Amino acid sequence: MEQELRISQRAKQYPASGIRKMFDLAAQYPEAIKLTVGEPNFDTPQYIKDAAKRALDEGQTHYAPNAGTTELREAVAAKYRKQYWEGYTKDHVIITVGAMEGLFLAMMTLLDPGDEILVPDPCFPNYYGQASSIGARAVPVPTYEEYDYRIQAADIEKAVTPRTRAILLNSPCNPTGAVLTKEDILAIAKVAKTHDLWVLTDEPYDAIVYDGIQPYSMAQVPEMQDRVMVLNSFSKSYAMTGWRIGYLVAPEPGYIKKMAQLQEGVASCVSTFTQAAAVEALEGATLVSIHQNSYPQSRYHGTQVFFAPTEGSQQLAEAIQQGVQGTLQLENRRAAKQIAGNVYLMNHVDNRAVLVECGFLSNPEEERALRDPEYQTRMAAVLAWVCLMDTGAVPS
Repeated sequence: MEQELRISQRAKQYPASGIRKMFDLAAQYPEAIKLTVGEPNFDTPQYIKDAAKRALDEGQTHYAPNAGTTELREAVAAKYRKQYWEGYTKDHVIITVGAMEGLFLAMMTLLDPGDEILVPDPCFPNYYGQASSIGARAVPVPTYEEYDYRIQAADIEKAVTPRTRAILLNSPCNPTGAVLTKEDILAIAKVAKTHDLWVLTDEPYDAIVYDGIQPYSMAQVPEMQDRVMVLNSFSKSYAMTGWRIGYLVAPEPGYIKKMAQLQEGVASCVSTFTQAAAVEALEGATLVSIHQNSYPQSRYHGTQVFFAPTEGSQQLAEAIQQGVQGTLQLENRRAAKQIAGNVYLMNHVDNRAVLVECGFLSNPEEERALRDPEYQTRMAAVLAWVCLMDTGAVPS
């Protein structure tokens, strides 16, 4: 006779994840195209894995501070000083077991049993479970196709009750892909201030945007900085889903101190070698974006390299420009230039980044070269060699 399980009412009421149910089913079919979890289709970059290996070899295998290592907290703060608010320091940052634990700690810190947090519908289903686990309630706010599924301030206003304590935003959104505009954010900010609400902004997909769209965060609104917490993760942008590391940025260090106390009872800390790898992810990367150009006139030709406004980017761009000119395009007189301000990704990276326009498809002669596999290999070899020399991986 099967013994009855003695499970608490809270555990019984915790909603099962439909995503994980489909994930487990799909695992039984190796050939299936899996549209279940937000899993990048590439492996963790080698430089990040190498950093973790070095940390292991150096003995970084012991407990870390509850809030995270100083190095990683400072790296995260530097990122957000540049992107959102110049007042962020390491004391505004806690390192968490993925953004999901960060959200759990935020709810534990800000919500009491019976409180409500407004979430877009549809949304990441774990939001409901996390609120339920602390006795709070996630209240769905419908989104509509006519607004490209962007949650609207008017609909948030309708959902506010005396028990509402916070709004949870997710932009770019999982699962709809909706990206809130600046106008959307400012309208929602008015609702939050009117009703004295917190805003938790969950941003793990912030670097995965297309078609010239530029995300705007609630943390960029000056008058909202005292009531916004930012959550993010290394899972999506760096393909580190299995590493389980993320972070939360709060408006005041006091919130981080309280969350660090809660962290001790939940997970103690994120593993030290994982944090070392995350530092390298933020500070050690080099982005090389490869493009081909086209123009109405056919006379334009030649590779040109553009650089981001980050330390070391101009030096790398000039080295690539000279490398191409000295090997493949002896007649090329173009110079490396800073990227235009409307190229979102290149203006929102924290590491060295260059964009290489390899040539013009509108020029018949250059088009033939760009389509030639041998020329492509030589171009790739030049780019790789310059990047390796610039990082010191090979002697100059």
